[in-house]
Amino acid sequence: MLKLNLTGPLRCAAALALAMLLAGCNIVSGNKTVSVQGRRITSASLSQVQPDRTTSDWLEAAFGAPTSRRSFTREGNHGEIWRYEYRRSESSSGEFLFLYDGWQHKEETVTTCFEVVNGKVVRYWTEKSP
Repeated sequence: MLKLNLTGPLRCAAALALAMLLAGCNIVSGNKTVSVQGRRITSASLSQVQPDRTTSDWLEAAFGAPTSRRSFTREGNHGEIWRYEYRRSESSSGEFLFLYDGWQHKEETVTTCFEVVNGKVVRYWTEKSP
């Protein structure tokens, strides 16, 4: 049998730790939540888009309806900017022995925009925010 010789503060700390374990206290706990909204358009998908050849019908068939559309007129041509927004947020929290209590939140937003004139994609770009 192993015999420990605990004195003073060490004995008190060991007794407190044992009492917490026996009482079912959470020494370590944590929680993580992930939320995703919209559709992420990958670089592989974008590589299929060819300016002046890809049609708005193809865009909608491949990526679904855009999050928003904005009409414009430039040099007599009518067009639209199609925006596809993707948002991912992650929150986590944790605590350890009532000594540490932390919380962290990360959010990423990626918006892919297509300029469509006369039913064809003229150009596209991606906007990212941390």
